[in-house]
Amino acid sequence: MFGIFTEDKIIKSEFNEAVLPASIVIGDFKEGMQIPVDYWDISQYRASWLSSLKKGVNENNNSILFVSMYYPKEVSFLFSWILYFRKDNVIIQNKMIFLDEIKNFSLDEINTYCGEYESFSEGEKISEWYTTIDEVKKFITYLERVLS
Repeated sequence: MFGIFTEDKIIKSEFNEAVLPASIVIGDFKEGMQIPVDYWDISQYRASWLSSLKKGVNENNNSILFVSMYYPKEVSFLFSWILYFRKDNVIIQNKMIFLDEIKNFSLDEINTYCGEYESFSEGEKISEWYTTIDEVKKFITYLERVLS
């Protein structure tokens, strides 16, 4: 199984921010998170995920799933999950995208911010998880259903 799944009720975070509790599921791995919903609502996140995943699958390229979106001029970085497509297999990494390293940040070009796949950073192994293209396609179908 693969996907990012949210609860239905918005809560206040410890920083008094409106967030939606959620989890990312990658096979047996499950990690909780809080998705901020002041700048984007959950439909905007899901639409972005759907667009990015479709491009990644169709082009056998990378996809980026932002899980914290703020007004880009007001933050230094955004949290994301990057999917690196390798034919029928997908490598997934959690990554912070530093906006000061991106000239003219545009939501229309988000898949270009994934960067090249690297398994090591500064000599350390980067944590990564694995799924299949079929599991990603199931999540695409789920997103299409909840967005319709």
